[in-house]
Amino acid sequence: MGALSFGLPPMFYSTALGLYKLFLWPHFLRSVLGLSYAPTSQICHTMHHHPDSIPYVSVRPTGVTFFNLPYRTASRSKAQEEAEKHLEENDHQGLISVKARRRITHGIDWLLYLAGEKTFDHWKFKKQYKFRVVFVTLTLSSKQVHSDQEIKSKLLNQFLIELKSRWSIEHYLWRAEPQKNGNIHFHVLCDKFIPWNELRNCWNRIQDKLGYVGRSKHYREGWTPNSTDVHSVRRVKKLGAYLAKYCTKESTVRKIGGRQWGLSQSLSRMKSAVDTRDGEVIEDLSKLYRMKKESMKEYDYHTTYWVSSEELRECGCDRLVQMLEEYVSEMIE
Repeated sequence: MGALSFGLPPMFYSTALGLYKLFLWPHFLRSVLGLSYAPTSQICHTMHHHPDSIPYVSVRPTGVTFFNLPYRTASRSKAQEEAEKHLEENDHQGLISVKARRRITHGIDWLLYLAGEKTFDHWKFKKQYKFRVVFVTLTLSSKQVHSDQEIKSKLLNQFLIELKSRWSIEHYLWRAEPQKNGNIHFHVLCDKFIPWNELRNCWNRIQDKLGYVGRSKHYREGWTPNSTDVHSVRRVKKLGAYLAKYCTKESTVRKIGGRQWGLSQSLSRMKSAVDTRDGEVIEDLSKLYRMKKESMKEYDYHTTYWVSSEELRECGCDRLVQMLEEYVSEMIE
């Protein structure tokens, strides 16, 4: 017997199909993918989740995310892994991609967390100042005559090696930009202060491997070229957002050839602390809901509290803080 034998007009079936696609189909997809039917904000306070999925929580220096994953996930093919590797190596024709912006922001967040708060004595003002990170600028002392790639390979790479060997700097981020005169120059964010005279002497020695100091006007006149700048970053509200915006801005002068930025190995391997949502985690999430509800943002398949590690401690989220500290201890050792 055909479907139309019930005596209902064809329009009824098309309307019913349309309502199914509008209201029921998204729930079917979420079921297949192992995602919860209920909004994730509800999951934060109960242990209810889809029976075919596992409830997880991830913690990083700037936020806490909770989500569900299916028991079985499809393994990634070799072709997919190669495609991702190709995308990571792509320089995007001198532009910073959306994915790169996220990774730079992520790296800065971890840099600020790992750096901690420090003090240094100012030689001129005879005062102590607090800081977390140091902003270093490296410039060429004469007109650029080598490719961006060669300068990065022979000069910047040597400087990064000496950051670790001379000043024991483990965590850093670098960014290449063109100056108004077209020369490439570099910004380096790191977690330790470097004396300005040591920094200048080091960079001048390195850049003169390609003759940039010897060709400079100041050197010919008997002066040491002032090719560097170093200062601590202080008194900036929302420091992570400020640094991320500065390090991802696009230049209107020209495009840089090849890679435009990079992270130290210690920062590039930092991801998030991930664990299943047990009773202690649920309790901490409930505290966040009561005390930091305004910082909560719901997405399609996860919910994130945009809170700092200091705010987690203030809210008494001991289990989430413990997860973060144990993850850092494991990754840094």
